[in-house]
Amino acid sequence: MDGYLEDIHIYRQSGDQAVQKNLGRTWLETSEFATGNVSLTLRKVQPADEGTYSCLVKSRDWSSSAATMLSIAGTGEASIEILVPQGQGLELICRSHGWFPKPTVQWVAESGKSLSPDTAMHQDSNQLFSVLSRVTVTGEEVGEVTCQILNPLVQTEEKSTVLLSSE
Repeated sequence: MDGYLEDIHIYRQSGDQAVQKNLGRTWLETSEFATGNVSLTLRKVQPADEGTYSCLVKSRDWSSSAATMLSIAGTGEASIEILVPQGQGLELICRSHGWFPKPTVQWVAESGKSLSPDTAMHQDSNQLFSVLSRVTVTGEEVGEVTCQILNPLVQTEEKSTVLLSSE
């Protein structure tokens, strides 16, 4: 919300007439008002929706307000591709899309050997991150090799594993 206030849903009732203004992604269940429930539903949440949301309810005799912070987190599925051997080993490529905020990537080998990936991340027009991470493994690297992608906000991890044999 970048420090400014923006009305995303307004409900007014004058007699039997109700007027609503919204972004097309918000919904108020007006039948719940009598029980004190003034919950706002936000559909198709995007990273740009992150921020503080305030609710103000006014009547002739009283008013009340509340605020809450909305944090957005997104994850994607990871997949590994194995490229034809080049020179001294196999090139493994890990791909994923749909991450928010920017994730961390690491490669883990069963042998405990440290793998040094070349990782690139790009953000699309919806602010979601895509990951492309490459690592080369040599002939002596056998067993499971795993690409792990972690969302630092919610500590959610996606991973993909390949099994390499010396044959």
